[in-house]
Amino acid sequence: MDEEVFRSVNSMASSSIIALIGLALSSRWILLVVGAPIVGWMLKKKRIVALVAIVLGTASSEAMSSHVIKPLVDRERPCRSLQSVTVPAGCGPGRSFPSSHAASGFGLATATAIFVPKSAVVLLPLAAMVAGSRVLLGVHFPSDVLGGSLVGAIIGLGFAAIGRRIEARKKPSKQDEPASLAL
Repeated sequence: MDEEVFRSVNSMASSSIIALIGLALSSRWILLVVGAPIVGWMLKKKRIVALVAIVLGTASSEAMSSHVIKPLVDRERPCRSLQSVTVPAGCGPGRSFPSSHAASGFGLATATAIFVPKSAVVLLPLAAMVAGSRVLLGVHFPSDVLGGSLVGAIIGLGFAAIGRRIEARKKPSKQDEPASLAL
C-alpha cells in the first residue's frame, strides 16, 4: 500500500506547476520564512522560554530523525529503490525513514501551537504540506513522512511541555506580589 500511495502522489510531479509548489514547500527556506515571524513575535512578547522550547523541539526533531532513527532503520529512498519515479530535484543523499523535513516541520508546528494555539490553524496544515511534498518529489514513501511527522510532533510536544512548566514556575504567585499589586 505504501508504494501504491507513493506512486499516486509522485505521478502528480510530472506537472511542472505542482512540482514547483512541491519544491518550494521542500526548500529549507520555508523554515526561515515560517520561523522568522515566530522568533520576532516571541522576542517582542518576551516569551524567551517558549522560543527556546520551540527551537529545541524543532532542532531535536531533525536531529533524532537524521542522526538516530535513519541510521538504525537504514531504509533506501524510493527514488533509488523503485523504477520510474519522478524526481524533480534529484534523489539526494541519505536514507528514507523517517523524513527529517516532516520531523522538523511537525516539531516546529506542534511546539509553537502549544504556546500559541491560534498558530495551529496555519502551521499544522503547512507542516502536512511540507511532509507531503517529500512524497510528491519522489524522495520519501508515505510511511517515511508519517513516521517523521510523529517523531516531530512527539518531540515538539515534549519540549513545549517542559517550556510550559518553566514558564509556570516563573510566574509570580498572588502571595509573592506586594499588597498594593494584589488588589
